Amino acid sequence: MKTTIETPVETTIQKLVDEGGREWEKFDTNGTHYRRVYFDVAGIAKLAGYEWDNYKSGNISSARHDGGKISNSEMQRVFAELDGKFWYDALTNKFMERTRYASPIWADVVIVLQGKTRNN
Repeated sequence: MKTTIETPVETTIQKLVDEGGREWEKFDTNGTHYRRVYFDVAGIAKLAGYEWDNYKSGNISSARHDGGKISNSEMQRVFAELDGKFWYDALTNKFMERTRYASPIWADVVIVLQGKTRNN
């Protein structure tokens, strides 16, 4: 029988994957170890309370934020603001972003994710 011990890092990673993240791990030839959970733009928007529907063409047909209707152009602005990379670095225990613009949406999502990954 195989026994696994769940560490706080493993628990955090699993909770982030459950929230829509994608785990990635790499060992460089020089010995550097990376372990991250990446989030795509759609996942970040959903965690921030945005919902939308698309036409077959891919264009937005309707959009909502926290249940209230917003314009399609506002939803496009959200996607433009979130243009970049978002991840949790398991080795430093930090949420990171690399974007063209500082995103207050990402900052709000980090607060949500930190609340969901706290050990109760």
